[in-house]
Amino acid sequence: NIVDLDGDDQSLSINGRSTGAMVYLLPQVRYDTWAPFVIGAATMPAEDKVAPANAWYTQGFTAFHTLELTRDAGLASPSTLAYLLNQATTQYGNSPLRRAPNRRVVEEYAAIRELRDLPPARGALFAMLLDDHIRKATGGVRSLEDALGRMPALTDDPGPALIDAVAAVGGGDVTSLYRRYIVDGELLQLPRDALAPCFTIGTVADWGGWQTQHVFARAGCGSGKTVAGYGGGAL
Repeated sequence: NIVDLDGDDQSLSINGRSTGAMVYLLPQVRYDTWAPFVIGAATMPAEDKVAPANAWYTQGFTAFHTLELTRDAGLASPSTLAYLLNQATTQYGNSPLRRAPNRRVVEEYAAIRELRDLPPARGALFAMLLDDHIRKATGGVRSLEDALGRMPALTDDPGPALIDAVAAVGGGDVTSLYRRYIVDGELLQLPRDALAPCFTIGTVADWGGWQTQHVFARAGCGSGKTVAGYGGGAL
């Protein structure tokens, strides 16, 4: 929730909980100043409120949904959205435990900081992958948001429910994708056009040769929402 207030200051207030965040801000506050903090507040609740087995969904899919709402509302430029999307790809790509299976996340969540940081990024990327998969399977008629609308508000195991929801909107059987990238922790690499048409995905190597995926904004994206691809000209 975002609440606009009257005034001349550049201040804002953010209250984050495990299921979202409330933001009080003034019109003069630039979106790209507060958005990363909002998404962080919404997707990184207090550790004692996190079920490690489901953190990929409760945190990662919340981040994806927040970005979808941001895109649809036209609150950010393509470059700002690319920056926010890039946070997930680089956090995941830079993690030394990016191939850790979800079983290890559960077992060592409290002991290893990197395992607490992994699920939000992995979940966000998995959401982007499923969104692209559904759009391509349905010719742009459906998206992950349609599937999420079929998800129960509370579930002890979101995996099977998500698989059923994706199938229900025409996305086919994604059991193998879920098992590979969430359960087994196989390295998740997004297709280059997964965020088309307004973004491309490339691979960048740092000075030591460590490679991560990066999101780049394409020039010329106009306004007006379509469902054909992420961004869809909705910027």
